[in-house]
Amino acid sequence: MKKLLILTLILISSCQEKLVKNDAPLSGIIDQENEKTIIVEKLAQGYVDGKFEVAEAYFTEDGIHRVNDAEYSTEEIIAGYNFHSVLFDNIKHNDPWVTTMIYNNGQVFTNQWARWTRRLVTKCKSFFRNGGRRNCQRELWLDRGKA
Repeated sequence: MKKLLILTLILISSCQEKLVKNDAPLSGIIDQENEKTIIVEKLAQGYVDGKFEVAEAYFTEDGIHRVNDAEYSTEEIIAGYNFHSVLFDNIKHNDPWVTTMIYNNGQVFTNQWARWTRRLVTKCKSFFRNGGRRNCQRELWLDRGKA
C-alpha cells in the first residue's frame, strides 16, 4: 500500500507542468482583471453608448492618443469617437477581449480586440454611394445638435 501511494505521488508530480519564467524584455504578464483593463472596458462602453466624454475622467488634457499611426489630442479623440455615433446606429463591440500586457521591459499596454459592427444612418447612405463621404460627415457634424 505504501509503495502504491509513493508511486501515485511520483506519477502526479511528474505529470504537472513546470512553470518556466521567461525574462525576455518583450515577455511578461497578461492581466485581464487589473485597473487599466477595467478602465478600457468603461471607455469602450462609453463609445458604444455615444458618450465618450467618460474619457475625460481618465485622459489628461495634454494626452496624445495614437490610432493607426495618427496622433490626436484628448479633445480630438473624444470628438472623433463621439462622431461615430452621428454616422452610425447600433454600434457594438462583439465578443470583446480586453487585457493589459505588463512587459518585462517596464512597458504596459492595454488592448481591446472586438468585432466592431454598426449600421450606417439613413441620411448618409446616398452620400456614401456617390463617393461623398466627407460631405456626409460635414453635413451630419453641422446638424448633430439640431435633432
